[in-house]
Amino acid sequence: MEKKEKAASTMKGKGRQGRLLPLRQFMWNEEYNVAMLATEMGKSRSTVSRWFKEDDVRISTLYEAARAMGGHVEWRIVKD
Repeated sequence: MEKKEKAASTMKGKGRQGRLLPLRQFMWNEEYNVAMLATEMGKSRSTVSRWFKEDDVRISTLYEAARAMGGHVEWRIVKD
């Protein structure tokens, strides 16, 4: 049963790729990598890597990551 649960948990990010793309793009623009962001946030590198692997993070963590890199989060609703 453990194998089944583990397999399901690794599929979390499938089908919703790109949720953290704005964070990844900001990191690229600011010349941050996963290890640097983890250090700035006081998190482990594996924790930050997992966010991108699962393509999901709490909104509060997104705000924290942006602040750690000297930025902030803006939300916009636009018509398609």
